[in-house]
Amino acid sequence: MEMSRAKKIPTRVLLAEDEVLVGDVIEHELEKGGYEIVGRARNGQLAVELTNKLKPDVVIMDIAMPKMNGLEAMRRIFDTCPVPVILLTAHDAESFIVDAGMIGAAGYLVKPSNIREMDRAITIGLARFNDIMELRRMNVRLQEALEKVRILSGLVPICGQCNKVRDDSGAWRVLDEYLETLTGVKLMHAICPECKASAEHMAVDERITVGRRAAAAEGPPPAPAESEKSHASDHEVVISGDALQVFKLSDIKYIEAKDDYSIVHTTDGKKHVVRRLLNKWETLVPRSSFLRIHRSCIVNLNYVLKIEKWFDHSYRVFIRDEIESVVMSRRYGAALRGKLNKAREE
Repeated sequence: MEMSRAKKIPTRVLLAEDEVLVGDVIEHELEKGGYEIVGRARNGQLAVELTNKLKPDVVIMDIAMPKMNGLEAMRRIFDTCPVPVILLTAHDAESFIVDAGMIGAAGYLVKPSNIREMDRAITIGLARFNDIMELRRMNVRLQEALEKVRILSGLVPICGQCNKVRDDSGAWRVLDEYLETLTGVKLMHAICPECKASAEHMAVDERITVGRRAAAAEGPPPAPAESEKSHASDHEVVISGDALQVFKLSDIKYIEAKDDYSIVHTTDGKKHVVRRLLNKWETLVPRSSFLRIHRSCIVNLNYVLKIEKWFDHSYRVFIRDEIESVVMSRRYGAALRGKLNKAREE
């Protein structure tokens, strides 16, 4: 090959020919042209084994050989150690050319061939083989992409609150983790200009927040406003079915809606199921310290630790001593900002 010889690196050739004299002639011509013969095989099976062992740059292989013919040997080579194969034939038949091309032969030579014909066949064969391998790689990537599209085109259950996705095993997973596993694409979190502006408005002075919590922990809560005098006792009595429950409002960390019930999370780590709608709770708890952050959640601001951006313009609200965060929708974000800005002014 001219390029290889120009670089002083001879092209390494494996010759598969069962007729010894014919093989000697071909080997002599190739060496005269600057090629390196790394091995010779007298049957197709040995040609496959030597190709896997020696890793030649090209294989020149006769079709009619014992144990395994050249076409079958070429198929095995493509499956185990793909290299370009130039087929040798004694007949320039059109049917042979078509069959060899369909299988993936890099070229063919009609015996006897001189070095110019061999050199031309090897040069073109190497280039054609590279094109074939690139097409195969592209086809594999295309098939993988189509499979991912097929998977993504089905119905995927997604939680309306936290945006977790249920996979085929039934496990609920974070959306970006699910997509990375499914598609192999690494997701990078960023903030669009609109969300960035919203996040800047929600910045909280940590010193003021810590001060408010410390004050709440050290002393009694401030006197209620005129509109909240009904809560001066800081207790709420709830009748739920046959049970009578009494809550100290300052001990309630947050309240979740659950169908026709609500779940009250208190500072002792307990969860109390109460037959009361969240809308009713909203009219009973002090508005100075309790705020609805979602259609299904009310939080006590005294127990809010931090707020983080979440999916689809929502936020995650972290509650003191709670492992799981609660979700705040964009709709209620303005009200929380107002509360925090008011606290900062105070």
